[in-house]
Amino acid sequence: MITGGISLPSRFVARLKNIQADALIVILCAGFIGFLVNAFEPFGLEDDFDSSVSRAGNSIMAPLYGWVGGRVGQRDIMIVVIQEDTLAAFQDDTWPLPYRSQALLAQLIAERKPAALFLDFYYARYHDKPVEVDFWGDGDASPAGPATETGLESLARTLTTISQDFPVMIGPVVSATKQDETGLQPLVDRISASSNGSLMSVGVEHSGPPFYYYPMRDAGQRRQAAVELRNVWCKRQKSDCADFPEYEDDARLAVDWGFGTTPLMARYQPVKERALCGSGSFWMSVKAFARIVLHNLTRVLNDDDLRVYESCPYFDTIPAEWLVTPPPGLDLDELIKDRLVLVGVDLPYLSDYVPAPLYGPVPGVTLHAMALDNLITSGVAATKPAPVVWLGIDAADVWEMMIAFLSLIVLILFFTTPREESWVRRFLAFVHRSAVMFVLSICAALFASAVFHWPFVNFVAISGAGIAGFFVYRDIVQDGSDAAAVGQTAIRRNSNHD
Repeated sequence: MITGGISLPSRFVARLKNIQADALIVILCAGFIGFLVNAFEPFGLEDDFDSSVSRAGNSIMAPLYGWVGGRVGQRDIMIVVIQEDTLAAFQDDTWPLPYRSQALLAQLIAERKPAALFLDFYYARYHDKPVEVDFWGDGDASPAGPATETGLESLARTLTTISQDFPVMIGPVVSATKQDETGLQPLVDRISASSNGSLMSVGVEHSGPPFYYYPMRDAGQRRQAAVELRNVWCKRQKSDCADFPEYEDDARLAVDWGFGTTPLMARYQPVKERALCGSGSFWMSVKAFARIVLHNLTRVLNDDDLRVYESCPYFDTIPAEWLVTPPPGLDLDELIKDRLVLVGVDLPYLSDYVPAPLYGPVPGVTLHAMALDNLITSGVAATKPAPVVWLGIDAADVWEMMIAFLSLIVLILFFTTPREESWVRRFLAFVHRSAVMFVLSICAALFASAVFHWPFVNFVAISGAGIAGFFVYRDIVQDGSDAAAVGQTAIRRNSNHD
């Protein structure tokens, strides 16, 4: 019992009775509008909004990623990127690298004994250019093969040779379809002849925009690079790895991104960037994350365009020219030995970039590395997009509408008060209800991520829909009910008076 002799359940019943048909009509209309927006929205604005909120939530959680399990994926993955300085080191001006230079690059990495090598190159058509550089200085005896061997034959032979020591993966290779398109056939033949599958062609696809999902298989039903690399990692761990549902056609990852430079990479960073990025502990990563966010917020004022990917890579990342001329003190064996090495391209004039939370545009090979890290870290619990229910509406949309409706009921039951006359009190009431709605929405987003393994649902839309519905109810329906009640009371008083 409480003051006034009215029990708590009775008060709930009384308030529920005040939610009249008009209020329910408002709520149902709002839900119908939400349905139309999700199902038939023609310009992609709703998807862009969902993607932006999901990326914002991922950015907030980035310093927490992987710390519970010790960031095993970060420890076992490293990236080599081909940049403009790399092309200069290989005495070439433009991408793609000649096949013989690709063979030399693979050989340089193989000498450091990695656990696996993935070349994120797509072999769609034959090309070749002469190569004059000889890093070994011994002419025809170099690992790239004799001068009489074509560049593609040299690449195919080199990949076959090093695949006897560890698995080697390359992007899709398009087979010849016409008599005069046999240039790539030596590479196709070498892959087909690989008896133990140590030399293979893997998928490199991803969806987007606005959602850059990572499928388990590409359109040609090849397993994606991250899936095959995780299989290699599992075999080396000599432990049972829970299989991700990679054989389902629609199985995809909604990649979670981590933040925080490794202690190993911090050794080779300038002091300023090392302090900015943090390494070694969780709290250092959180502090570095706060600095990056503050820098991005003030970027317009300080006119300093910091590329977070270059300054604070989550994985140990080196430019390919370091393999040719390593800087003083660099230990290539420590960086490469027994690790999963991914080689990609970071050239501004190519389109191989994806937007990553907090980092901005990153080379496509980083998406493969992060998807691999997700599979290593989370296995079957890796984040996946919510399944589609009907007409483009997915389970996350249904969850958002349901949470907005339930939160609106909570606000009506617990926070309905007569409208304040003072604008200050109105503003404070708005802030209070909005804060309550925002907390409820954040809790719903965290619950969906933890239990359903979905990306962050649109907690901003949930908050906005709930608070709008609440004030519509209070200012229109509730005030109308109060006015009607006052009118009825006046009529009864006049009747009694007469």
